[in-house]
Formats: sequence, C-alpha cells, structure tokens
Amino acid sequence: MNTNDTPHSPARTDRLPNQLYAPNGRRIAASKDWIPGNALIASVTRAPDGTLAIEWEGETKLCWDGQYTEQLGEQRIFLDDAGNEWSEDQLALGAEPIPAVAETTMTTDDDAWAAIPHYPLGQVPESLPDENPALYRQVIAKRAILAAYENGDDPEAGVTDLLADLRHLCDALGWDFATMDSAAYRHYTEEKSEGVK
Repeated sequence: MNTNDTPHSPARTDRLPNQLYAPNGRRIAASKDWIPGNALIASVTRAPDGTLAIEWEGETKLCWDGQYTEQLGEQRIFLDDAGNEWSEDQLALGAEPIPAVAETTMTTDDDAWAAIPHYPLGQVPESLPDENPALYRQVIAKRAILAAYENGDDPEAGVTDLLADLRHLCDALGWDFATMDSAAYRHYTEEKSEGVK
C-alpha cells in the first residue's frame, strides 16, 4: 500500500468504540498489505547474447489471492490516517486505554552510513557474524553497493540501483523476483524480531 494514498486528518479526541487508534491518538485507517501482480507482456525480442528485451503492456494483473498483511515477528502492521506504521500490540479500540509506547525513529543521515565499516572482499572479520550479526549484514550490503556502483556518497541511489539491477538479473535468468523478495522479507522480519536490525 502506498501510504501517500492514506487520508490525512488530525488526531482524534472523540474516539469511537468500534475503531482502532494508535498511541499518537490517530485512527488506524488500514492494514499494511502487499498484493503480488503479473506484469503483462506486449512483445519480446531476443538479443544476440540471449537476453530478452521485453516491451510491457503497461498493465499489471493483481493476484488478490496472494494478498497478505505485512508482519513484524508475530505482529501485523497497521497504518494510521497520517501514514505512520504501528504494530498490532500498540493499538487500542476506542473504548480501551491507548498503550504507552515509546516512539522509535530511524535515522538515515550520512553519519549512519559512514559508521558502517568497509572491508575489502574476503577481509570481513570471521568473528563478526557471531559477535554482531546486525553489523555483519550492514557491512555485506554496503560492500556490495560500493563494489557495484562506487557511489558511497549517495547510498540511497546505490540501494535503488541494486534493487533495479537484481530485477533485471532475475528477468534474464527466468527467476520470479517477487517470490524471492517475499522470502527475503520474511527472513528480514524474522531476524528483526530476534533483535537483528
């Protein structure tokens, strides 16, 4: 779901008994759902190197039977009417007291990127995966971006380029990127629920 499509309204003071509310007082407007789709193909040509050049019809058929609500561990994720994300255990019905939950925010500044060590290929300390699995995953991802795109000054662009190129690679190999992306997301949520960030 695109949170930009979620209606915005002020936090409610007149809470209704049959509505869900977030700790910030805003009404829960939606669950955060994902729907797989099939992009329709108009025509295809094959290049001399064997890769396919696909012209898309510009339409995607949604597979509603595959719709699922995003989860963090065992908790479903919901969106308030300003697009903020909340886990199921943070919500209250209008007639219930709202749980007191500390707000957490993610920082994406340059200092956070610079703080992730950069090790050349084959030089990641062998103890790092056990000592700090979260940092190990960050180190591997940062190294992949720097090696492929050499744009450490714009890591967000590197992540975007990597995701786009992985889709191209899957197209060339006949792999279903959406299926692998869903599996990767499950791995990520399981790791995050175990304290790996």
